[in-house]
Amino acid sequence: MSKLMKKDFKIVENFGGLALISIMIILAGIFCMLAFGGLNLGIDYEGGAKVEIELTKSIETAGYEREFETEMTDFIKKGGYTVSDKMQKSPLSGGTGFTYEFRLNYELNGKNMGASEQSQQEFIQALNGDNKNADDQGFRGDLEEQVRAFLDSKGLIEEYDEGCVRIAVIGASSSKSLINSTILAIILALIAILVYIIIRFTISSGIAAFCGLLHDVLIMVCLTAMFQIPVNMTFIAAVITIIGYSINASIVIFDKVRECLKSAAFAQASDTEIANYAIKHSLVKILLSTLTTLIMVVALVLYSVSTIQEFIIPIIFGLVAGTFSALCLTPSLWVAYRKIGAKIKKKKA
Repeated sequence: MSKLMKKDFKIVENFGGLALISIMIILAGIFCMLAFGGLNLGIDYEGGAKVEIELTKSIETAGYEREFETEMTDFIKKGGYTVSDKMQKSPLSGGTGFTYEFRLNYELNGKNMGASEQSQQEFIQALNGDNKNADDQGFRGDLEEQVRAFLDSKGLIEEYDEGCVRIAVIGASSSKSLINSTILAIILALIAILVYIIIRFTISSGIAAFCGLLHDVLIMVCLTAMFQIPVNMTFIAAVITIIGYSINASIVIFDKVRECLKSAAFAQASDTEIANYAIKHSLVKILLSTLTTLIMVVALVLYSVSTIQEFIIPIIFGLVAGTFSALCLTPSLWVAYRKIGAKIKKKKA
Protein backbone atom coordinates (compact mmCIF):
# COMPACT_ATOMS: atom_id res chain seq x y z
CA MET A 1 0.00 0.00 0.00
CA SER A 2 2.88 2.40 0.78
CA LYS A 3 4.30 1.95 -2.74
CA LEU A 4 0.91 2.71 -4.19
CA MET A 5 0.70 5.93 -2.21
CA LYS A 6 3.98 7.15 -3.71
CA LYS A 7 2.61 7.02 -7.24
CA ASP A 8 1.33 10.16 -8.92
CA PHE A 9 -2.44 9.80 -9.08
CA LYS A 10 -4.28 11.10 -12.12
CA ILE A 11 -7.84 10.10 -11.32
CA VAL A 12 -9.48 13.33 -12.50
CA GLU A 13 -7.72 13.15 -15.88
CA ASN A 14 -9.11 9.62 -16.41
CA PHE A 15 -12.68 10.52 -15.46
CA GLY A 16 -14.09 9.50 -18.85
CA GLY A 17 -12.75 5.95 -18.71
CA LEU A 18 -13.81 5.48 -15.09
CA ALA A 19 -17.30 6.83 -15.76
CA LEU A 20 -17.60 4.35 -18.64
CA ILE A 21 -17.56 1.48 -16.11
CA SER A 22 -20.64 2.89 -14.39
CA ILE A 23 -22.35 3.63 -17.70
CA MET A 24 -21.89 0.01 -18.84
CA ILE A 25 -23.39 -1.32 -15.57
CA ILE A 26 -26.33 1.08 -15.85
CA LEU A 27 -26.99 0.12 -19.47
CA ALA A 28 -26.81 -3.59 -18.57
CA GLY A 29 -29.28 -2.97 -15.73
CA ILE A 30 -31.68 -1.11 -18.03
CA PHE A 31 -31.46 -3.96 -20.55
CA CYS A 32 -32.28 -6.50 -17.81
CA MET A 33 -35.24 -4.42 -16.63
CA LEU A 34 -36.58 -4.29 -20.18
CA ALA A 35 -35.97 -8.01 -20.68
CA PHE A 36 -37.55 -9.06 -17.37
CA GLY A 37 -40.37 -6.51 -17.45
CA GLY A 38 -38.93 -4.23 -14.76
CA LEU A 39 -37.62 -4.87 -11.28
CA ASN A 40 -38.50 -8.03 -9.40
CA LEU A 41 -41.04 -6.25 -7.22
CA GLY A 42 -42.12 -8.16 -4.13
CA ILE A 43 -45.60 -8.23 -2.68
CA ASP A 44 -44.82 -5.19 -0.54
CA TYR A 45 -45.13 -3.15 -3.74
CA GLU A 46 -47.40 -5.23 -5.95
CA GLY A 47 -49.79 -6.58 -3.36
CA GLY A 48 -50.33 -10.21 -2.49
CA ALA A 49 -50.18 -12.47 0.54
CA LYS A 50 -47.58 -13.68 3.00
CA VAL A 51 -48.06 -17.28 4.11
CA GLU A 52 -46.12 -17.99 7.29
CA ILE A 53 -45.62 -21.47 8.71
CA GLU A 54 -44.17 -21.47 12.20
CA LEU A 55 -42.46 -24.63 13.44
CA THR A 56 -41.23 -24.92 17.02
CA LYS A 57 -38.06 -26.72 15.90
CA SER A 58 -36.07 -26.50 12.73
CA ILE A 59 -36.68 -29.26 10.19
CA GLU A 60 -33.34 -28.22 8.71
CA THR A 61 -31.46 -30.34 11.25
CA ALA A 62 -33.39 -33.39 10.08
CA GLY A 63 -32.49 -32.64 6.44
CA TYR A 64 -36.07 -32.07 5.26
CA GLU A 65 -36.11 -28.33 4.66
CA ARG A 66 -35.70 -28.47 0.88
CA GLU A 67 -38.27 -31.24 0.59
CA PHE A 68 -40.60 -29.22 2.82
CA GLU A 69 -40.19 -26.16 0.57
CA THR A 70 -40.85 -28.18 -2.58
CA GLU A 71 -43.94 -29.93 -1.22
CA MET A 72 -45.50 -26.77 0.24
CA THR A 73 -44.77 -24.79 -2.93
CA ASP A 74 -46.37 -27.47 -5.10
CA PHE A 75 -49.40 -27.62 -2.80
CA ILE A 76 -49.83 -23.84 -2.95
CA LYS A 77 -49.60 -23.87 -6.75
CA LYS A 78 -52.16 -26.69 -6.98
CA GLY A 79 -54.50 -24.49 -4.97
CA GLY A 80 -54.44 -21.97 -7.83
CA TYR A 81 -52.02 -19.48 -6.28
CA THR A 82 -48.79 -18.10 -7.71
CA VAL A 83 -45.64 -18.18 -5.58
CA SER A 84 -43.66 -15.01 -6.35
CA ASP A 85 -40.37 -15.99 -4.74
CA LYS A 86 -38.58 -18.87 -3.10
CA MET A 87 -39.30 -19.70 0.53
CA GLN A 88 -37.93 -17.23 3.07
CA LYS A 89 -36.74 -18.32 6.51
CA SER A 90 -36.39 -16.27 9.68
CA PRO A 91 -35.56 -17.48 13.22
CA LEU A 92 -38.04 -17.41 16.08
CA SER A 93 -37.14 -15.53 19.24
CA GLY A 94 -35.17 -17.63 21.69
CA GLY A 95 -33.89 -19.92 18.94
CA THR A 96 -36.85 -22.29 19.34
CA GLY A 97 -37.43 -22.71 15.62
CA PHE A 98 -38.07 -20.91 12.36
CA THR A 99 -40.83 -19.16 10.47
CA TYR A 100 -41.03 -20.32 6.85
CA GLU A 101 -42.59 -17.70 4.60
CA PHE A 102 -44.11 -18.11 1.13
CA ARG A 103 -45.03 -15.00 -0.86
CA LEU A 104 -48.04 -15.15 -3.17
CA ASN A 105 -49.00 -12.81 -5.99
CA TYR A 106 -52.44 -11.24 -6.13
CA GLU A 107 -53.68 -14.03 -8.40
CA LEU A 108 -56.05 -16.96 -8.14
CA ASN A 109 -56.29 -19.54 -10.95
CA GLY A 110 -54.50 -17.13 -13.29
CA LYS A 111 -56.89 -14.21 -12.56
CA ASN A 112 -55.70 -10.87 -11.18
CA MET A 113 -57.57 -10.48 -7.89
CA GLY A 114 -56.34 -6.96 -7.17
CA ALA A 115 -58.36 -5.33 -9.95
CA SER A 116 -61.39 -4.45 -7.80
CA GLU A 117 -62.45 -4.36 -4.18
CA GLN A 118 -64.82 -7.28 -4.74
CA SER A 119 -62.13 -9.51 -6.21
CA GLN A 120 -59.79 -8.58 -3.36
CA GLN A 121 -62.40 -9.70 -0.86
CA GLU A 122 -62.79 -12.96 -2.78
CA PHE A 123 -59.03 -13.46 -2.63
CA ILE A 124 -58.95 -12.87 1.12
CA GLN A 125 -61.92 -15.17 1.76
CA ALA A 126 -60.40 -17.92 -0.40
CA LEU A 127 -57.23 -17.77 1.66
CA ASN A 128 -58.56 -17.32 5.19
CA GLY A 129 -62.10 -18.66 4.87
CA ASP A 130 -65.36 -17.11 6.02
CA ASN A 131 -65.16 -15.30 9.36
CA LYS A 132 -68.86 -15.94 9.93
CA ASN A 133 -68.43 -19.69 9.50
CA ALA A 134 -65.96 -21.28 11.93
CA ASP A 135 -65.85 -24.48 9.86
CA ASP A 136 -64.68 -22.63 6.75
CA GLN A 137 -60.95 -22.05 7.24
CA GLY A 138 -60.26 -21.60 3.54
CA PHE A 139 -56.92 -22.45 1.99
CA ARG A 140 -55.18 -21.76 5.30
CA GLY A 141 -56.89 -24.76 6.84
CA ASP A 142 -56.01 -26.99 3.88
CA LEU A 143 -52.38 -25.89 4.03
CA GLU A 144 -52.18 -26.53 7.76
CA GLU A 145 -53.45 -30.07 7.20
CA GLN A 146 -50.75 -30.51 4.54
CA VAL A 147 -48.08 -29.31 6.99
CA ARG A 148 -49.36 -31.74 9.61
CA ALA A 149 -49.32 -34.63 7.12
CA PHE A 150 -45.76 -33.80 6.02
CA LEU A 151 -44.42 -33.66 9.57
CA ASP A 152 -46.24 -36.88 10.48
CA SER A 153 -44.74 -38.69 7.49
CA LYS A 154 -41.23 -37.68 8.61
CA GLY A 155 -41.73 -38.62 12.24
CA LEU A 156 -41.70 -34.98 13.32
CA ILE A 157 -45.29 -34.64 14.43
CA GLU A 158 -44.12 -33.09 17.71
CA GLU A 159 -43.18 -30.00 15.70
CA TYR A 160 -46.80 -29.51 14.64
CA ASP A 161 -48.74 -26.89 16.54
CA GLU A 162 -52.35 -26.04 15.75
CA GLY A 163 -52.56 -22.57 14.23
CA CYS A 164 -48.99 -22.73 12.90
CA VAL A 165 -50.10 -21.30 9.54
CA ARG A 166 -50.82 -17.57 9.29
CA ILE A 167 -51.80 -15.62 6.17
CA ALA A 168 -51.57 -11.84 5.85
CA VAL A 169 -52.89 -10.08 2.74
CA ILE A 170 -51.41 -6.83 1.42
CA GLY A 171 -53.92 -4.85 -0.62
CA ALA A 172 -53.10 -3.39 -4.04
CA SER A 173 -54.05 0.12 -2.88
CA SER A 174 -51.77 -0.19 0.15
CA SER A 175 -48.85 -1.18 -2.07
CA LYS A 176 -49.34 1.90 -4.30
CA SER A 177 -49.31 4.14 -1.25
CA LEU A 178 -46.14 2.42 -0.08
CA ILE A 179 -44.41 3.10 -3.41
CA ASN A 180 -45.21 6.82 -3.14
CA SER A 181 -43.95 6.92 0.46
CA THR A 182 -40.76 5.10 -0.54
CA ILE A 183 -39.94 7.51 -3.36
CA LEU A 184 -40.63 10.47 -1.08
CA ALA A 185 -38.38 9.05 1.66
CA ILE A 186 -35.45 8.60 -0.75
CA ILE A 187 -35.88 12.10 -2.22
CA LEU A 188 -36.02 13.69 1.24
CA ALA A 189 -32.90 11.79 2.32
CA LEU A 190 -30.99 12.99 -0.75
CA ILE A 191 -32.13 16.59 -0.31
CA ALA A 192 -31.21 16.59 3.39
CA ILE A 193 -27.69 15.36 2.60
CA LEU A 194 -27.35 17.91 -0.22
CA VAL A 195 -28.22 20.74 2.18
CA TYR A 196 -25.80 19.37 4.79
CA ILE A 197 -22.87 19.20 2.35
CA ILE A 198 -23.57 22.70 1.02
CA ILE A 199 -23.63 24.12 4.56
CA ARG A 200 -20.49 22.27 5.64
CA PHE A 201 -18.50 22.76 2.45
CA THR A 202 -19.55 24.58 -0.75
CA ILE A 203 -22.28 24.44 -3.36
CA SER A 204 -19.96 22.71 -5.84
CA SER A 205 -19.09 20.07 -3.22
CA GLY A 206 -22.78 19.57 -2.44
CA ILE A 207 -23.75 19.10 -6.08
CA ALA A 208 -20.85 16.70 -6.69
CA ALA A 209 -21.72 14.63 -3.60
CA PHE A 210 -25.40 14.63 -4.57
CA CYS A 211 -24.57 13.30 -8.05
CA GLY A 212 -22.37 10.65 -6.44
CA LEU A 213 -25.26 9.49 -4.25
CA LEU A 214 -27.59 9.35 -7.25
CA HIS A 215 -24.95 7.21 -8.99
CA ASP A 216 -24.77 4.84 -6.01
CA VAL A 217 -28.55 4.39 -5.86
CA LEU A 218 -28.77 3.85 -9.62
CA ILE A 219 -26.00 1.24 -9.55
CA MET A 220 -27.78 -0.56 -6.67
CA VAL A 221 -31.04 -0.61 -8.63
CA CYS A 222 -29.37 -1.82 -11.83
CA LEU A 223 -27.41 -4.62 -10.13
CA THR A 224 -30.55 -5.65 -8.27
CA ALA A 225 -32.36 -5.89 -11.59
CA MET A 226 -29.50 -7.88 -13.15
CA PHE A 227 -29.50 -10.45 -10.33
CA GLN A 228 -33.32 -10.40 -10.00
CA ILE A 229 -33.22 -9.77 -6.26
CA PRO A 230 -36.74 -9.17 -4.85
CA VAL A 231 -37.47 -5.51 -4.17
CA ASN A 232 -39.31 -5.19 -0.87
CA MET A 233 -39.09 -2.84 2.09
CA THR A 234 -35.75 -4.39 3.02
CA PHE A 235 -34.31 -3.15 -0.28
CA ILE A 236 -35.46 0.39 0.42
CA ALA A 237 -33.89 0.17 3.87
CA ALA A 238 -30.66 -0.87 2.16
CA VAL A 239 -30.83 2.11 -0.23
CA ILE A 240 -31.32 4.61 2.60
CA THR A 241 -28.52 2.94 4.58
CA ILE A 242 -26.14 3.31 1.64
CA ILE A 243 -27.14 6.95 1.14
CA GLY A 244 -26.05 7.61 4.70
CA TYR A 245 -22.93 5.45 4.48
CA SER A 246 -21.62 6.56 1.08
CA ILE A 247 -21.65 10.23 1.98
CA ASN A 248 -18.99 9.52 4.63
CA ALA A 249 -16.41 8.69 1.97
CA SER A 250 -17.22 11.88 0.07
CA ILE A 251 -16.91 13.90 3.29
CA VAL A 252 -13.41 12.47 3.85
CA ILE A 253 -12.41 13.62 0.35
CA PHE A 254 -13.94 17.08 0.71
CA ASP A 255 -12.39 17.57 4.13
CA LYS A 256 -8.99 17.06 2.53
CA VAL A 257 -9.96 19.37 -0.36
CA ARG A 258 -11.01 22.13 2.06
CA GLU A 259 -7.75 21.67 3.96
CA CYS A 260 -5.79 22.12 0.74
CA LEU A 261 -7.76 25.20 -0.33
CA LYS A 262 -6.94 26.88 2.98
CA SER A 263 -3.25 25.96 2.85
CA ALA A 264 -0.72 28.42 1.42
CA ALA A 265 1.21 25.46 0.01
CA PHE A 266 -1.61 24.87 -2.52
CA ALA A 267 -2.13 28.52 -3.45
CA GLN A 268 -0.82 27.94 -6.98
CA ALA A 269 -2.26 24.43 -7.38
CA SER A 270 -5.09 23.80 -9.82
CA ASP A 271 -8.40 22.22 -8.80
CA THR A 272 -7.37 19.06 -10.63
CA GLU A 273 -4.14 18.81 -8.64
CA ILE A 274 -5.99 19.43 -5.38
CA ALA A 275 -8.60 16.77 -6.18
CA ASN A 276 -5.94 14.20 -7.08
CA TYR A 277 -4.02 15.01 -3.90
CA ALA A 278 -7.19 14.61 -1.80
CA ILE A 279 -7.92 11.23 -3.38
CA LYS A 280 -4.34 10.06 -2.90
CA HIS A 281 -4.22 10.98 0.78
CA SER A 282 -7.72 9.65 1.56
CA LEU A 283 -7.42 6.38 -0.33
CA VAL A 284 -6.20 4.14 2.51
CA LYS A 285 -8.74 5.46 5.01
CA ILE A 286 -11.68 4.96 2.63
CA LEU A 287 -10.59 1.53 1.37
CA LEU A 288 -9.93 0.16 4.87
CA SER A 289 -13.28 1.47 6.09
CA THR A 290 -15.10 -0.16 3.17
CA LEU A 291 -13.12 -3.40 3.45
CA THR A 292 -13.85 -3.90 7.15
CA THR A 293 -17.55 -3.30 6.51
CA LEU A 294 -17.58 -5.66 3.51
CA ILE A 295 -16.03 -8.47 5.56
CA MET A 296 -18.92 -8.30 8.01
CA VAL A 297 -21.70 -8.04 5.44
CA VAL A 298 -20.29 -10.85 3.28
CA ALA A 299 -20.18 -13.04 6.39
CA LEU A 300 -23.85 -12.21 6.97
CA VAL A 301 -24.71 -13.23 3.40
CA LEU A 302 -22.95 -16.56 3.83
CA TYR A 303 -24.36 -17.48 7.22
CA SER A 304 -27.64 -15.56 7.64
CA VAL A 305 -31.21 -16.49 6.74
CA SER A 306 -32.71 -15.50 3.38
CA THR A 307 -34.79 -12.58 4.69
CA ILE A 308 -31.61 -10.84 5.87
CA GLN A 309 -29.82 -11.61 2.60
CA GLU A 310 -32.38 -9.51 0.71
CA PHE A 311 -31.13 -6.57 2.75
CA ILE A 312 -27.41 -7.40 2.77
CA ILE A 313 -26.78 -8.13 -0.93
CA PRO A 314 -27.95 -4.65 -2.09
CA ILE A 315 -25.81 -3.23 0.74
CA ILE A 316 -22.75 -4.89 -0.84
CA PHE A 317 -23.65 -3.36 -4.22
CA GLY A 318 -24.00 0.05 -2.59
CA LEU A 319 -20.75 -0.19 -0.63
CA VAL A 320 -18.72 -0.94 -3.75
CA ALA A 321 -20.56 1.71 -5.80
CA GLY A 322 -20.18 4.30 -3.04
CA THR A 323 -16.45 3.72 -2.67
CA PHE A 324 -15.97 3.87 -6.44
CA SER A 325 -17.94 7.10 -6.82
CA ALA A 326 -16.25 8.81 -3.85
CA LEU A 327 -12.75 8.06 -5.17
CA CYS A 328 -13.20 8.11 -8.93
CA LEU A 329 -16.22 10.25 -9.82
CA THR A 330 -17.20 12.78 -7.16
CA PRO A 331 -13.84 14.66 -7.04
CA SER A 332 -13.85 14.96 -10.84
CA LEU A 333 -17.39 16.36 -10.74
CA TRP A 334 -16.25 18.86 -8.11
CA VAL A 335 -13.50 20.05 -10.47
CA ALA A 336 -16.02 20.36 -13.33
CA TYR A 337 -18.49 22.37 -11.26
CA ARG A 338 -15.68 24.65 -10.05
CA LYS A 339 -14.79 25.37 -13.68
CA ILE A 340 -18.42 26.16 -14.48
CA GLY A 341 -18.62 28.45 -11.43
CA ALA A 342 -15.44 30.26 -12.47
CA LYS A 343 -16.82 30.87 -15.97
CA ILE A 344 -20.06 32.26 -14.53
CA LYS A 345 -18.10 34.64 -12.27
CA LYS A 346 -16.07 35.87 -15.24
CA LYS A 347 -19.21 36.59 -17.24
CA LYS A 348 -20.71 38.51 -14.31
CA ALA A 349 -17.49 40.46 -13.89
